[in-house]
Amino acid sequence: MVTKNVKRKLTVVLSLIGALTAAAALEREARADGPAVVTNGQPRVHHAPKAVAQANTALAVEVSIDEPDKVKEATLVYKRADGVTTVPFARSSSLGKPYIATVPAEDVRVPMLAYAIEIETTDGQKVPAFASRANMHPVALQEDTGDARERALLARAGGRRTTLGTLGEFVHFGSTPTTLNGQQIKVNDQYYRLEGQFTYGLFRWISEFGFRGGIVRGSSPVGGVTNRNQYDVGMNYGAPRVRLRAARWLHFEGEALTSVNEIGYSIGGGGAILFGDAYGTHLTVGFESIQIFGTRGYTRFDVAASKRLSLVTTIEVSNMPHAETAGVRLVADGRFDLGAGFAVGVRGGYQARNFASGGPTLGGTLSYSF
Repeated sequence: MVTKNVKRKLTVVLSLIGALTAAAALEREARADGPAVVTNGQPRVHHAPKAVAQANTALAVEVSIDEPDKVKEATLVYKRADGVTTVPFARSSSLGKPYIATVPAEDVRVPMLAYAIEIETTDGQKVPAFASRANMHPVALQEDTGDARERALLARAGGRRTTLGTLGEFVHFGSTPTTLNGQQIKVNDQYYRLEGQFTYGLFRWISEFGFRGGIVRGSSPVGGVTNRNQYDVGMNYGAPRVRLRAARWLHFEGEALTSVNEIGYSIGGGGAILFGDAYGTHLTVGFESIQIFGTRGYTRFDVAASKRLSLVTTIEVSNMPHAETAGVRLVADGRFDLGAGFAVGVRGGYQARNFASGGPTLGGTLSYSF
């Protein structure tokens, strides 16, 4: 009798354990498979919710459907930052998840993505199968470092990647003495420059690239001339350039320079190293050289004085244009952001090739970003 009671109790305990195990399995299945709509005589949708996704990568959402013959169409409804859109589910080759809908990579963008699943039955009813349009399931988007940096820099630029600009300046070194046919004379050592600029920001390891081109006209104490007209100098030039990011605080720039002047075709180039925030306060050390026209080396310090105002100080040593001796320039720029992509700048400074003579720099800039 005791043995029968023990067996009976053991059987009850085992039954309870089996029931609890089955319930736990059903609970795990419900959690892994996500909510499902079950109505009398209606199809059932099984779906494992997406909690995390990689930004800028296509997101595949897979489901399985019980009684698919009663489904006219299954639709993925997703919300991105600029609105709601839909994509239908289609047959897939995946075992156990025979229906798939894909959110394209260009829609999987920070700051948000959320989705729901709807089905339309063969009798014309539209019912939510997972979440709803009013209460969508959110997906956390992960960015790699490059994506996050690009987004942050683009936000600082007001969402504007392209900049078109113009620059004009007049540079006067004073009257520089020179020798013409054995006689001492003085030449007005001066020039003006007009330049157009284009810049496109990638904000990746290639930070930006651009092109500038313009004209220079003036007069300079050129050596070895035989008549006064040969002191007139100038060139038409073009220069593509690129800026590379080595670290958050370190960038490198390279430039190829070509020109046509009164003597002929010339080539040259330049480079610079930027220390600090390339789009804020930073120090630049660089050089530029072109055949015949001359060489310059410079140090420039950019200061982001406020959200709209930036100040730049440049110290330059240059024998441009065509001079026999180098001169020293001290130039200050102020740039003010007018809003809506427009910015204006003024330039002033002083330069000289000797202690006895010198002159001013006057100029300005205008740019538009979009």
